[in-house]
Amino acid sequence: ESVHLSKEGREILVDISARILEKDGDRFLLTLIRDKTLKRREKLIERMLSDAERKVLMGENLQKVLDDLCEALVLFFPFMYLGILKKEPEGATELVAGDVKGKIRYHNNTPARWDHSPQGMGVSGHAIREGRTHMISIADSKYPDVFKKEMESVGIRFIWSVPLRQKNGEVMGTITSGSRYVFGPAP
Repeated sequence: ESVHLSKEGREILVDISARILEKDGDRFLLTLIRDKTLKRREKLIERMLSDAERKVLMGENLQKVLDDLCEALVLFFPFMYLGILKKEPEGATELVAGDVKGKIRYHNNTPARWDHSPQGMGVSGHAIREGRTHMISIADSKYPDVFKKEMESVGIRFIWSVPLRQKNGEVMGTITSGSRYVFGPAP
């Protein structure tokens, strides 16, 4: 096990194994390097979600649990923004919990929506309407200008949104996050 330093300066946990191979009298060193970061992140997220669920079942304040979860996810992962959005009537959304590194104000000045307005064309709007994870590069020409300038001003380059569903399958909101790096599941 070792740590690799990426071009961007991020530490990546890797597992390294090596073998000496012989062919026609020549010896070769075969090295296999595997990124262990995703597996560790998955386990950490599972523990965080289990802990949040346990706290809710024990009667802790839901708002505090959600705020703590967002804060922890931003602390442990390369997110610069993470918010839990609730789907509201008539295309609106409400930020019910979130944590921000930097000064992103678009939720206050230009709230995300899930209808077909310009504010509804972001990842949260798509995730709510389509019921699937949506990821996009901020530089993409399709990303709404109403959000682009604010995100770029704090260095966010990629943003993704995962729909949150009720037991009946209906989308009730999203977890939306932004980072300098590509991350999360592919759309």
